[in-house]
Amino acid sequence: MSLETIEHTFSVSSPAQLKLGNISGSVEIQTGEDGVIHVLAVKQPGSGDAERTKIECLQAEDGSVSIATRFSDVGLTWLFGSQVCDVDYVIKVPRQCSLNVNGVSNSLHVSGFEGDLTFKTVSGDMTLNDLSGMLKIETVSGDITGEFLSGSGQLKSVSGDINLRDSSLTSASVNTVSGDVSLQTGLAEGPYKFHAVSGDVHLVVPGTSRCNVEMHSISGDFSTNFPVNQSSRSNGIQTSRLGGGGVLLSLNSVSGDLLVECDGEISQAPVKNSLDILSKIESGELTVEEALAQLNG
Repeated sequence: MSLETIEHTFSVSSPAQLKLGNISGSVEIQTGEDGVIHVLAVKQPGSGDAERTKIECLQAEDGSVSIATRFSDVGLTWLFGSQVCDVDYVIKVPRQCSLNVNGVSNSLHVSGFEGDLTFKTVSGDMTLNDLSGMLKIETVSGDITGEFLSGSGQLKSVSGDINLRDSSLTSASVNTVSGDVSLQTGLAEGPYKFHAVSGDVHLVVPGTSRCNVEMHSISGDFSTNFPVNQSSRSNGIQTSRLGGGGVLLSLNSVSGDLLVECDGEISQAPVKNSLDILSKIESGELTVEEALAQLNG
């Protein structure tokens, strides 16, 4: 059977809004021209019942666009193995766009958007690039990979790994049941909170970072290559001050480890002890002006 292709074009105002739900297949969302949402959907008939698999494209009065894959499983057709066929979407929308995408057995690729961005998949991987705004990302039995993400992040994973690189998250709330988390980001106002049952958390931050680490764990360990200014442990809670202290970074885990690693050269904390400063003047390591600047804070 030949492929069935469906195309729709919608005129939208800014910021655009798109909601999409796919049962099986793939979704790729790309940046397009302002004021236009273009939808290309391709049914893969060899994967299921193409006749009962419907594609619904609607535009509401507020201009928002809704796209959905529907499957009409009526009567006793399920006894004969009737199932939804894969639908592959390629959608182009304006860069400033709110996205709400849900998928089952569905891979997702999204790149180049600003807005409220919500992505949920079951048994499907996500690839996310160059996104900015309020990020809400959830997956079950799928991995999340991405780079150049900015804004606030809420991420949840069940049996899937999270790997985000070269990002600038102002705050993060990350929950994982049995997957590992690797996050490379600068630290802003925070907080950065991680919850893990059996997954490890690897956080890569700039050498100028300052943070207070709190770790609550039954059998997990904390490690870092940053100088630790202060560390204590009480009632199963380990606290550490890195770089003089600052934004809150916390992990609650059963057996997951936490590694905080510098992504470059670690900045040395300024000398605070007056005797150390005087000795550095004597040895020629500091000028009088530099010493006065350090003594004044």
